[in-house]
Amino acid sequence: MSISKWCATVSGLLFVLFASQAVAQTGLTLVTGKLSYSGHFIRQVVSVKNESANPVRSIKVECGFFSQGKLIATGFTFVENVAPGSTGFKDVLASSDVGSDDAQCRVVEVR
Repeated sequence: MSISKWCATVSGLLFVLFASQAVAQTGLTLVTGKLSYSGHFIRQVVSVKNESANPVRSIKVECGFFSQGKLIATGFTFVENVAPGSTGFKDVLASSDVGSDDAQCRVVEVR
């Protein structure tokens, strides 16, 4: 593996590590629900539970959609105005000519 590829891999891992730590510190729990495909749109249902003592104005969730291990589409949504102890629900949508058999989602921004 070349040095540039190694640096890119390590940078990506560090980003995921720090993003995961930031989400854990905010008291948010992301859960993915039903994954479906209809009419050229992939839909992933997501929920975010606010387990902190403070209301959360906006939570950006992004998902990568995969077919047989290959990334075919990405999408994001904002779950908004989640009170302490409550759960917000949204759909993440992406346009695609094929269906997805897997989605990987993460919280990328909290305000």
